[in-house]
Amino acid sequence: MKLSRRAFIGGACASIPVLSAGAGLAMADTTSDVEYTAYDVALPARAEKLDGIKIAFLTDIHFGSASPPKMLEQIIQKVNAAAVDLVLLGGDNLFIPSSALALGTSTVRNPRYAHGSLRVKAKLIYHDLASLLSTLNARYGVFSVYGNHDHWIEPKLLRAAYRDTGIAHHANHIEDIMIRDTRLRLMMIDDYLTGIPRPPEIPRMIEENEYRVVLTHNPDLYGKLLALPDVAFDLGLSGHTHGGQIELPWIGALSYRIRDLRFWKGWTKLGETQFFTSRGIGVVEIPYRINCRPEVAFLTLRASSVTPV
Repeated sequence: MKLSRRAFIGGACASIPVLSAGAGLAMADTTSDVEYTAYDVALPARAEKLDGIKIAFLTDIHFGSASPPKMLEQIIQKVNAAAVDLVLLGGDNLFIPSSALALGTSTVRNPRYAHGSLRVKAKLIYHDLASLLSTLNARYGVFSVYGNHDHWIEPKLLRAAYRDTGIAHHANHIEDIMIRDTRLRLMMIDDYLTGIPRPPEIPRMIEENEYRVVLTHNPDLYGKLLALPDVAFDLGLSGHTHGGQIELPWIGALSYRIRDLRFWKGWTKLGETQFFTSRGIGVVEIPYRINCRPEVAFLTLRASSVTPV
């Protein structure tokens, strides 16, 4: 019998303890082993007054029945302890198993979200998630964009839940945040796959005392933005790829789910623009992370810093 690649991966995940012990393979279930990464991000001279501003970037939370209990609460405690200035949420807020693969490999870690219709589950997940995220502390606010899963499953419920708890959730929106006489221009752009992403309608020339950040879920959007003659920004933040989520010896990742592999994870620099793709927090389809830890990133803006790429 010939196994499909996905079937093989599913079987391999179920066999992790046996394979690891019997063959000495470098395989580990890292589903709840959160890594808190920290980076200094080099500022251009025109925005050096932003030196020391700290951003917490959380993406691909995928809250739901597969979420390890208390994991998100612990993440929020860590973020609040870091006393950040800004929290940015990169989309894909929930995961509800529905495909044959997801249902066939389903692991219920949080039974509160395992019952009821799709809408009932989504409403409960979004409500509880918004309540948790509303406890995040950030001097200049918490901002969020849509991911593909958010558009697929009851996006209006997500928007309402975030609105009711004070989280600024947008599809295509520019938020100007004034810090030390410098404009941090946050450009929140809708998901590339399932939304209607619109490039910001602002002058290409970045002014003195201005710093531009693009927050969007899917990094495949970057290639489109960079091809436009009238779009310029300093930093792009995205998720979606999960860093592969499952990295098996000899095989690598099942998929990064993007076409432009320049942005599959971590840092990339093109011209004067820096890009960061986080591995994210949660899981989809096969409800495990193998050799690919969840990530919460702390980005500190630094004058005259060495670029971390």
